[in-house]
Amino acid sequence: MGLGLAYHGVCDKKIVSKLKGLRNDPSDNVRFGAALSMGLIFRRSGNNFVLRTLEKILEIEDKYLRLGAVLALGLAFQGTGNTKILDVLDNVGEVEDEDVLFGIDISVGLVLQNGKRESIEILNEFAKRHNREDSWSFQVSQALVLQSMDRGETINELADIIEMIKSDRRRPEVRSVGFRWLAFVFRESCIEEILREFAFLADDENFYVRGEFALGLGAIYRGSEKEEVLRLLEKLAKDVEQYVAGSALLSIGLVCEGKKNRKWLSFLSGYLDYFVEVEPLISPLEFLAEDIANELELLTDIFYNRDITWNIRGNAALGLGLMFSQSQDWAVANTIIEKIRNDESSFARGCAILGVSEIFKASYNKEILKEISTKLKEESPFEKWCKAVAIGKVFQKKPQKVTLIGLIPYVAHNYLFIDRLILFI
Repeated sequence: MGLGLAYHGVCDKKIVSKLKGLRNDPSDNVRFGAALSMGLIFRRSGNNFVLRTLEKILEIEDKYLRLGAVLALGLAFQGTGNTKILDVLDNVGEVEDEDVLFGIDISVGLVLQNGKRESIEILNEFAKRHNREDSWSFQVSQALVLQSMDRGETINELADIIEMIKSDRRRPEVRSVGFRWLAFVFRESCIEEILREFAFLADDENFYVRGEFALGLGAIYRGSEKEEVLRLLEKLAKDVEQYVAGSALLSIGLVCEGKKNRKWLSFLSGYLDYFVEVEPLISPLEFLAEDIANELELLTDIFYNRDITWNIRGNAALGLGLMFSQSQDWAVANTIIEKIRNDESSFARGCAILGVSEIFKASYNKEILKEISTKLKEESPFEKWCKAVAIGKVFQKKPQKVTLIGLIPYVAHNYLFIDRLILFI
């Protein structure tokens, strides 16, 4: 995965040849990451070399390779509208594995991001052929296509969706999924009407709706440093539910991405060592054998850790990294490292690694990688992935907005963070 990020958009055939050697790696995540990286390296290139390579990988009956390969096709041919790629994905769509089908839906949406109205019709026909019209991944692919269209035209078409979210107070899933969908469509649009129309969701009785609203604000107003949005996120960051608070902290970083905002630096820093302890829900010995627990250490954090605030600390670290993206600010990086180096949560430590690497993205600074390796606690599988991503980001030749896409390989088969990640493609 690190190679994919380091050579993102470079179109280097030699690196792809090296990645092909990882097809038989015993780790599911490594095989997935190797295939996905090919798409990152040839992103938006429409290159036939990577197409032939990925077609051969798709012939292998390995769901992790196939999932990585279909997503890679979408990235390599993003926005081209290439019907040949849709034919390839059509054939893969005959499989029954839900993970692979999820990847196909997203990939089709990426390929059809060409701003043409007929792309929506092509997407709908594809979904109908494969009975995907009711899947969440189809809704995401639909949003990806709408992203590329004229904003004014899109807003007019979404009037019914907006009214549905505002009027349906009985079903929280309608409000949460509906706003998440809007966030996909209007990512980085900074449209003021959205904040005005949906501010009431910050006080929704359902915590998941509040969390989706917080994360959606970060996607829509990314890099705007809009004070009204930040004040609303400050309120949500104090929510009693850690999912809501964590989403708000990450979104503060997104709204202030690259702005080096000292006021919000102080605010986020205060959450790096935030800690609340409760009785564990489940004993690890009663729930999982040790080898399984090691593989699913993020679920360990959720089910039987006494600490219920790991999500808050991890997202604060990520938010700080985004806020000081490419600044090479050692003071901020050291603040993250020193406050989280002994954290008991692998999620918080992994997010700290990603946050620090964002600060030194494309810097070629070997010293920061040494700091990460020597000062952050023991390596869990999740942290190993984060360190691979960190290396790729620090040595990135063409820095681009792919924040957090490096988490996908780790969570390809448990979806714990998959909805968040698609926001950043």
